[in-house]
Amino acid sequence: WKWFFFKLFESIIFKFPFDKIICVSNYTKNSLRIHFGIVDKKLSTVYNGIDYKRWDKNNFKVKDIKKIQEKYNLNKSFSWLYFWRPGISKGLEYFIFALPGIVKKIKNFKAVLIVSENDKKRVAFIKSLICDLKVEEFVEWVSSVDNKELGNYILACDFVVVPSLVEWFGFSAAETCALSQKLLVSSVASLPEVVSGKVN
Repeated sequence: WKWFFFKLFESIIFKFPFDKIICVSNYTKNSLRIHFGIVDKKLSTVYNGIDYKRWDKNNFKVKDIKKIQEKYNLNKSFSWLYFWRPGISKGLEYFIFALPGIVKKIKNFKAVLIVSENDKKRVAFIKSLICDLKVEEFVEWVSSVDNKELGNYILACDFVVVPSLVEWFGFSAAETCALSQKLLVSSVASLPEVVSGKVN
C-alpha cells in the first residue's frame, strides 16, 4: 500500500506544469524522462551537497577508532560495514545471503551492521535471515550510533558495503568516499555517479 500511495502521489505531482525540475542525479533525471515523459529542457541535475568539512578523515581521532575496533574485536577481523535503513531497496538481505559464501573464503570475516530499528518488521526479517543462514557469529549488530560517531565506525572497518537496488542519490556511499574509505557498491541507479576513490 505504501508503494501504491507514493506512486499515486508522484503521478499527481508531475501533472503540474512546472517550468523546471531539479533532479539529484542523472539517474533520477532519466527516470522522470522515461516514466513521466518529461522533456529534457525542463530537467536539470544538481547533486546533493556533502559537508566535506564534517566528513574529513582528519576530524576523527585514532584513539576513538581504536576503541570501536577493540569493543567489537575488529582488529583481528576483516570487517565490512553496512549502515543505513533495512528497507527493501537498500539490498541488505542480499549482503546477508552472500555471507555464507564470504565466510567460507575469509575465515576472520565480520559484518558490522548499523541498522535503524524504526521498521521493526524489516529488522525482524533481517535478524531471522541471519539466524536461518547460521552466520550469527560473523555478524556484529549495532542498534544505533550517534551521527557524530558514524565516521569513527566507517574508519574502524576495512570496507563499507552499499548493496542498494535503487538510490536516487546515495548519501552513505558519498559520505564514505568523502572519508577516503574503501567502498564496495552495487553498480545500479545513481551510485556509479556519486562514488569516487577506492571503489569496487
